Amino acid sequence: MNWEGRHLAEYWLHRVAKDCPEYSHINRKSIVNWLIGSDLQGFQLMTPEELGLAKLKIENRWQILSQRYLGFEEKESYANLMSRLASAAISSKEVKVWVRKSSDRSLFVLDILHNIVQNMLQTDKYMQLQINYIGKLTQDKNLRNALLLTNLEEYCWRSVNGKSLLSNHFKNYLSSKVERKSEKNEAIRN
Repeated sequence: MNWEGRHLAEYWLHRVAKDCPEYSHINRKSIVNWLIGSDLQGFQLMTPEELGLAKLKIENRWQILSQRYLGFEEKESYANLMSRLASAAISSKEVKVWVRKSSDRSLFVLDILHNIVQNMLQTDKYMQLQINYIGKLTQDKNLRNALLLTNLEEYCWRSVNGKSLLSNHFKNYLSSKVERKSEKNEAIRN
């Protein structure tokens, strides 16, 4: 392990122990391994700017994990995720139009988000890799859930063509729903 990677690991072990003394050393170490990743040698190869960005990303991950998922029951954690994603989805212009057309706006958005999240967890290659990686880090079900939901939230915010991945999934879901409805109406007319 290089100096920078070792320094980061030590810093985060201390930080997580200070912020979460109720967790076992094994769970705190699992959190740190998840936060900084498995390639500690990679920190050695980073420029100072890249290292600064990596440290900011780690801090951001920790904030998401510790404020919304760590220590919460599974249902409450999932509700936190849905709340965060719903607020983001509704901010999209296209989604606002669809939501206005729906008779039960909140149910409409949450149902779609639930379907998108389940689809991502079951079929998205990146999320499958994360599920496997987290499974190797810890056997603690609550910790696995917290790490996974944090990964999922982060992933949904990733930018694809200037829009978040979540916005793209939401738009694609709505487009496919309209397309299926149009095909169904066409079949009824014929």
